[in-house]
Amino acid sequence: MDHGLCHERLISLARFFIDQSQISGDSVAITGADAHHLRDVLRLKPGDVITVLDGANREYCVRLDTVDSGHAEGSILSNCLRQTEPRALLTLAQCLPKGDKMELVLQKGTEIGYTAFIPVVSERSIVKLDADRAAKKGERWRKIVQSAAEQSGRARLPEVHSLHSWQQLCDRFTDFDLVLLPWEGEEAAGLKETLKAKNIGAGVGAGAGVGAGASNGTSILVIIGPEGGLAVSEVEKARSCGALTVSLGPRILRTETAGLACGVAVLYESGDFS
Repeated sequence: MDHGLCHERLISLARFFIDQSQISGDSVAITGADAHHLRDVLRLKPGDVITVLDGANREYCVRLDTVDSGHAEGSILSNCLRQTEPRALLTLAQCLPKGDKMELVLQKGTEIGYTAFIPVVSERSIVKLDADRAAKKGERWRKIVQSAAEQSGRARLPEVHSLHSWQQLCDRFTDFDLVLLPWEGEEAAGLKETLKAKNIGAGVGAGAGVGAGASNGTSILVIIGPEGGLAVSEVEKARSCGALTVSLGPRILRTETAGLACGVAVLYESGDFS
């Protein structure tokens, strides 16, 4: 079995995130919905080759040996470290939007490089979820994130946290190196200037290593309000807990657009697109 860093991406192969407990020696077991998808949707058979990811940056090239209903087994042909994760560790706290917009945010946010998502209920959130609905939504959201991570070649599976209140979100600010709150009421501090002041992206193109300012895993929380915007009291509360309000420019972005635009900008400044 080959080890080391992969030099070629096996993007044409079916990709599956599995728990590390499903790997034993040179064998891999695929169960449940993944096994169903493998056999009944992709129509894969013994001898076909798939890509398996353990969620810890290691990727395995696996040849299928048996494919049955609800269970498949394969042999590891090679494995390698996959360096696809962003330099900055981005978490998106998204206030619940209407309709299926949250699913779009999760899918596209996973593709661009967010490492975690926190759904939030704010004062002006139109969508309200009780405990049962929140649990069911969380299960669906995690499936959407997993599918997007597999499709986009992520080496780690982004985490979808449980539903948070505004107070619960503010209580978590100390978990992050930087908390950004894009807000239409902010007229002085732009996102680019704020990132520069916080040394995000320092050294890009200056011989100090690409994205040196965020290369050590700087953790950044991006907070996006709902369709009706955040209440001034919520913004003041966030500021008092350490959040920095920033402007995303002269145009007003929709709630499902703002987090994606902010995430791309942060990753660009940290050298992730080099």
